[in-house]
Amino acid sequence: RLGVLPSMQPSHCASDLPYAEQRLGHSRALGSYAWISLLRTGIRALPFGSDFPTAGSVPPMLGLHAAVTRETPQGVPRGGWFPEQRVTAMQALRGYTADAAFASFRERDLGAIAPGF
Repeated sequence: RLGVLPSMQPSHCASDLPYAEQRLGHSRALGSYAWISLLRTGIRALPFGSDFPTAGSVPPMLGLHAAVTRETPQGVPRGGWFPEQRVTAMQALRGYTADAAFASFRERDLGAIAPGF
C-alpha cells in the first residue's frame, strides 16, 4: 500500500542476537528481523544485503546461513532465534539476487544466476 520495501541484512540477526532482546525487550525483538511476517503481508520483494561497508565484509554464505537458520556461524542458538521467522534457502537466495536487484531498480540487468546474465 505504501510502495516501500524493507532492506534486510540477515547477518545482523546472527550478530545482534546476543544483545537484541536485552536492549529492545522481548516484544520489540519479536518484530525485528521478521522476514516471514513481512512475506506474509504480500510485499513484492524482500531484498537482502550485507550492509557493506558499514558492517565490514561479511562473506555471502554467512548471510545465507543466518537467513535460513537464524543461528550464529557456531550454531547458536540451536534451532534458531525466533525460528518461525526462518526463510527457506530459495527465499534467501531470491532475497540476495532478484529481490535485491528489484529494490535497486536493476532487475533487467542484475539479480539472476544464469549463463550470460
